[in-house]
Amino acid sequence: MNKRSVLCGLLVLGSVANVAAQNPTQAALKKSWRPAVYHGFKLGSATESEVEKKLGAPSGCAHEESDLHPLVCNYPVHAELNGDLQMSFVKDRLIGVSLEYPTSNRTETLRSFGGKFIQVRYSWDMCCDNTDCPLYLDPKGDTITLQNASRGVVIWLNDEKKEKVERITLKAEPIPVVKQSSCTKPKEAATPKK
Repeated sequence: MNKRSVLCGLLVLGSVANVAAQNPTQAALKKSWRPAVYHGFKLGSATESEVEKKLGAPSGCAHEESDLHPLVCNYPVHAELNGDLQMSFVKDRLIGVSLEYPTSNRTETLRSFGGKFIQVRYSWDMCCDNTDCPLYLDPKGDTITLQNASRGVVIWLNDEKKEKVERITLKAEPIPVVKQSSCTKPKEAATPKK
């Protein structure tokens, strides 16, 4: 085993034990993102009828107000982490699974999912002109997530208690973001003095 292999192994081990604190670009997240798989359902290709056939009828469904207008259905939890299980469908395809208010903490959740997670921070665009304001990548943002792009997993941490998990989402694609806050105005070009 050469020095480079040992060093790479230690770096990987370090980022598994301690979540790597970095804020990648959206392009880097998209490049490394793989659709999540939940109970054999590959997000982005599994259909609503396939989910219902395996998990049974949902306890309720409603269309969410957003650009995609997904159908969000509640299901009994089929997981060891407990919480409220919601599945989102667009055009009959499963695009997201969300476990809201799981009973596990950060350490237990990371152990349960395994693999490499990176910390990604966001801020909400509070200057948007609609009710569904987007997120943007922000290395100093208050919204902290732990993401495993190769498995399509996002762990959302509590804003005040960083060890508490607010929700776990499994996604077909990375979290959609805008480039920057609409509060930020581009700097005007300096006009030369006469």
